[in-house]
Amino acid sequence: MKVLYISSTKAGVLSQGIYYDLMQEFVENGHEMYCAFANEKRFGEPTHVFEANEITYLGIETGNITKNPNLITKGIATLQIDGQFKKALKEHFGAIHFDLVLVSTPPITFTKTLQYLHNCKSIVYLMLKDIFPQNAVDLEMFSKGGLIHRFFSRKELKSYQIADLIGCMSPANVDYMNTHFPQFQDKVSLLPNAIKIHEAFTSSVRKSDFGIPENDIILLYGGNVGLPQGPDFIVECLKALEAVENVTLVIAGSGSHIPLIEKTIHDNDLKNSRYIGQLDIDTYNGLTALCDIGLIFLDYRFKIPNYPQRLLSYLKESKPVICATDVSTDIGTIAEDNHYGVRVLSNDVESWVRAVEKLCVNESLRKEMGANGKTFLELNYNVEHAYSLIMSQLKEKNYV
Repeated sequence: MKVLYISSTKAGVLSQGIYYDLMQEFVENGHEMYCAFANEKRFGEPTHVFEANEITYLGIETGNITKNPNLITKGIATLQIDGQFKKALKEHFGAIHFDLVLVSTPPITFTKTLQYLHNCKSIVYLMLKDIFPQNAVDLEMFSKGGLIHRFFSRKELKSYQIADLIGCMSPANVDYMNTHFPQFQDKVSLLPNAIKIHEAFTSSVRKSDFGIPENDIILLYGGNVGLPQGPDFIVECLKALEAVENVTLVIAGSGSHIPLIEKTIHDNDLKNSRYIGQLDIDTYNGLTALCDIGLIFLDYRFKIPNYPQRLLSYLKESKPVICATDVSTDIGTIAEDNHYGVRVLSNDVESWVRAVEKLCVNESLRKEMGANGKTFLELNYNVEHAYSLIMSQLKEKNYV
């Protein structure tokens, strides 16, 4: 098959990650792989086609959507991206018939592009990584039923209507879609986040590189720190962690609320927490291999079931996880049911501290949970498994 993956960002399509690994799995199974991605103006590159790792890429010049503090220009760029993609695909890939189009959310604004490709008889597979605009309503970014909500809800509904198949990250996501959008129930299937599992990462990274005491247990949070992660709760956890001995919590990443994290650490002279910035992939992998416990944070207000992909990097390195979340997601319950992590609610700092203490004092439990997580990853979050799910779902509907 000729397969096209559409991405609203450059991140994750040129190097290892859930999307790049999935594209490579299609390549390894004999398919012709193409990728159209948003190449934001800040990168200084015009729209162009290039080849890399047996994938044909189309980098489409767009406005600055990510890492843009100006909400007005970011909003305009988000609204323009659909037309820009449709135009570029017609111009550069117009002579190619794609048998399968893979597209992930966010955003849900590719409706014109997807309709164009669907009209060209392509099968559209929507990989649902974000349920928008409900997630924004949950975080009180705008009100339910308001003008903005109604606009994006129409876009969301149109995306589901166009899609031939909708892949959801977890059973809770499948249940959410079937409950709130029962008219699309025959399209909805399970498609977990998945990666290519390589050999255990070896690195020269040491605790001393980050000023971490040699005997400390390392808690690692890697990724974005913004409203979805519940930064106010994270701040309270950092403060409470001061009462725990021989532990260091390391935050590596970026996001809108990193200044709050830095200010909290500085103003309260916190000794057990540190922010080390955004790391290159090799250093981050080395730090993940070095850490003892991986952390997941989600805002307690969420009514939609998020499933952060950063979980996979922890499981890959056989690390137990502490999931501080809302009641809607199943990321913590799956971790507990399969004995690779602990779930607490992200409005309960005391329970979070108890979970930290439980794992910090019990090395054998950490190793047992870490091994269980690695096994669960290999069986359920392996990209070969994700590819097989997609192909079986296509065959079930007689699309291939």
